Amino acid sequence: MDPQTIRAVGDALAAGAEIAAPRVDSIRGHPVGFSTAFRESLLALTGDAGAGRIVAANSHQLTTIDCDDRGILADIDTPADISR
Repeated sequence: MDPQTIRAVGDALAAGAEIAAPRVDSIRGHPVGFSTAFRESLLALTGDAGAGRIVAANSHQLTTIDCDDRGILADIDTPADISR
């Protein structure tokens, strides 16, 4: 993942986005950034469900950032994912 992509997500949040995520070829990727408005919802997450439910329930607040960084499509949750 390109550090510029991570900065772009942070910049979108700083500019007022509630949820921000990069997108390549119309596919949303990682990282997904959240404003402080979602703090309690994020802290309440349990198990493997992840924040995807929060994004889905608040898709009207999602700002996507188009990029060419295909690294955003890798979902790394475990050490085994890194070695793939």
